[in-house]
Amino acid sequence: MRPDDFDVQAYQRADLAALGLTEQQCAAALQWVDTTGRPRAGAQAVAGLLRAGPRPVRPLGRLMQLPGLNALAGLAYRTIANNRHRLPG
Repeated sequence: MRPDDFDVQAYQRADLAALGLTEQQCAAALQWVDTTGRPRAGAQAVAGLLRAGPRPVRPLGRLMQLPGLNALAGLAYRTIANNRHRLPG
């Protein structure tokens, strides 16, 4: 997969039913639907996005899915998500 092979969009504008997602899932966490149609949420969604991104960031997505590191990635995701109102932008 190349970076231009996927589309990033706000869930409010996406066809959630076609993606197999609900509004509640999307409001709760970032969602990533891979080429097989399998949805992933939270830190696993970030890992999927990185793995599909430009070459320099792909290894980070793989690292995030390793045992032990996936738990740490989940903790980091939840901490950032819970404090996103404090982030700029």
